[in-house]
Amino acid sequence: MNPLRFALEHYVNAAAETLAAAAPCSVVKVSSFVEPSQRKGGRIGWILDYVEALWKARTADVVIVAWPVLGAIDAVILALLPGQAKRYIVYHDPRPLVRSIGYGRVSRKVAGLLPAKRMPIAIVHSLAAEFDLKVDLPTLQTYHLPHPTMSGERTAGTSSRDRAIRVVGQFKPDRDVETLELIGEQLASAGYSLEIIGRGWPQVRGWRVRPEFVPEDELTVLIQSARLVIVPYRRYYQSGIALRCIESRTPFIAPCTGGLAELLPEQSKFLYSKNDWSRAVTFALSEEAGGEITRIAEELSQAASARYSQFARVALERRVVE
Repeated sequence: MNPLRFALEHYVNAAAETLAAAAPCSVVKVSSFVEPSQRKGGRIGWILDYVEALWKARTADVVIVAWPVLGAIDAVILALLPGQAKRYIVYHDPRPLVRSIGYGRVSRKVAGLLPAKRMPIAIVHSLAAEFDLKVDLPTLQTYHLPHPTMSGERTAGTSSRDRAIRVVGQFKPDRDVETLELIGEQLASAGYSLEIIGRGWPQVRGWRVRPEFVPEDELTVLIQSARLVIVPYRRYYQSGIALRCIESRTPFIAPCTGGLAELLPEQSKFLYSKNDWSRAVTFALSEEAGGEITRIAEELSQAASARYSQFARVALERRVVE
């Protein structure tokens, strides 16, 4: 179930594709509705859409909510949902970087009052997310799955890409502007086009900034055509942009913290520490990077296939037992 149709379209499509491959004898259906900000009836109308969608899904074997828009309250809603469906919620960011509904002390206390056996299971994509969720919502059982990726988004090697080095995605307080400015200085005379495209970005020295919303289709093109994508986070649980780069075989660099450090091979050359970004940039711009990102994509796809197959068996078997 996708309660944020536009923001989560790619993630939900990837999850549905991965689950369908993992459980070929089952039918995977996606129910989507627009974000509260896009709904004519506002948040109240969105909540009614959400409850209606959950009610219709109550006869399913398994229900997965792709994003907890109401934080801990989502867990309460699913716990109170009638029917025998096995219920899951994907908690991407247990401690959001921006102020969000449902993550405060009162919401967490209300969720903690319900018996653990009625609570949904939380799907997480990183150990850091799992740790924080167990601290904040200890009655939730967790299930750790790799971030799903789409198949079929393949592009040519680095030699055929643009001379563009890009940062894509919305600006948030955790973005490492200082490192971006240092990278801009290093590459100022190298002939690359340094571009930042995303809503809310301030001007960054050495970069051309387009502070605007990026539609899904354009985001795909921007990633696939880039020579290098930079993921400039200070703190993060996982990066959807980095996963999109892996799908497209587009070299990227990111800090060696958060979910990517778990996902990529140990000592991956695409990851950098605070003072090691120059080495990562140099490697990611080399011809060697194309072969390395392809190898990583294939290994992750194989690992995800095994993990999701196991998840499908557990989810469906537990439904039968109950």
